[in-house]
Amino acid sequence: MKRSGQIALFAFCLFAAFWGTGCSDEAEIMGAEQLLNQAYASANEGRWEDAMRFSAQAYQLRPDNTAVRLMQAFALENNGRENEALEISRMAADDERSFLAQYTYGRMLFQRKRYEQAQGYLKKALELKKDDFNTLLMLQQSAARLRQHAENQNLCRELMYRYGEKCGKDFKTYIYNELALNILSGVSNIGRGTKGKLEKIFALAVNSSPSSPELAWNLAVFYEYYLKDFPTAKKHYERFLQLTEKYSGMEKERAAVKERLYKSGK
Repeated sequence: MKRSGQIALFAFCLFAAFWGTGCSDEAEIMGAEQLLNQAYASANEGRWEDAMRFSAQAYQLRPDNTAVRLMQAFALENNGRENEALEISRMAADDERSFLAQYTYGRMLFQRKRYEQAQGYLKKALELKKDDFNTLLMLQQSAARLRQHAENQNLCRELMYRYGEKCGKDFKTYIYNELALNILSGVSNIGRGTKGKLEKIFALAVNSSPSSPELAWNLAVFYEYYLKDFPTAKKHYERFLQLTEKYSGMEKERAAVKERLYKSGK
């Protein structure tokens, strides 16, 4: 999720989170609220140093407040102080009623590849906002990396059901590709039934995005290494080279494909 989206979401939750905690001195509350608004306005304009200054002052007044903790975490994160941001977001996640608190800490754990820990907080976030795209996507990617095959498959289907039409062909291709990779990572031998299922999924992916280099690569690997069908794999390798002819940043992959084709006697 882009930072601008995080800040917009933060603004939406700001007052509910601020007033949802216990009251203390009225002047203290008003001062912290004003500082929080200034921090948000600065962040919204990309002035993250100012946002950190205002949020730090608010944090001194209300270190126990979820909204203040979250704004301080965002400001620290956007000023390159990721470890401090993680700790503040961990404290914010003590508020189990706040979707944003659960999501933010889960996101930060996910970005650090602490997938198993991230899952716990992202699942709490999903309970509070059941159709949130970014939460579902990070849960799916966590399940894929942890080789949780059944959960990954269920999350792929949920994403397709909720967002397949909304997000368009590239997203559909992503889901089909993830489903295929999930099946491949969970089997040692591919029987006729599995082969047919995978070919059907890949066909759906190609139909959604026929010009995807990643898909051409995965198809080539599928046919060469899993089905031992190099003539078919060769066609997909050649398709990959064709699709990436004018790409920058894929030189290593292109070189590997050319070497593979050369060794095969092309």
